[in-house]
Amino acid sequence: MLTACDSEYDLPIYPKLNKASMHDSVGFLLNLKEFLYRFDISPMQKILLDSAHDAKAIYKLLNEHDIEPFIDLNKRSKIIIEGKSDITISDKGTPICRRGIKMRPNGFDHTNNRIK
Repeated sequence: MLTACDSEYDLPIYPKLNKASMHDSVGFLLNLKEFLYRFDISPMQKILLDSAHDAKAIYKLLNEHDIEPFIDLNKRSKIIIEGKSDITISDKGTPICRRGIKMRPNGFDHTNNRIK
């Protein structure tokens, strides 16, 4: 369900039911594409999603439509190896190098859809 959170009532603007066998992330991709195709109401600027939506295809789609994602990271991802990382993250989510200095952005890697 897509909800307008900029009103005092948080009104649903696009409730859509999918099959229970469909994964949340797949249903989201289909529903968002359909919503953006069917309706031309005020543009979405930001979207908040849970960790089931932490996937490259979702980041790519949101980037194409200039929608800023706020997605909880999937802790079961195979990329994150618990206890073997030498990277420290600040309380604001900024990586800290081995010398204790906060890292800064260095461009955008379009092949991996990531900030360098």
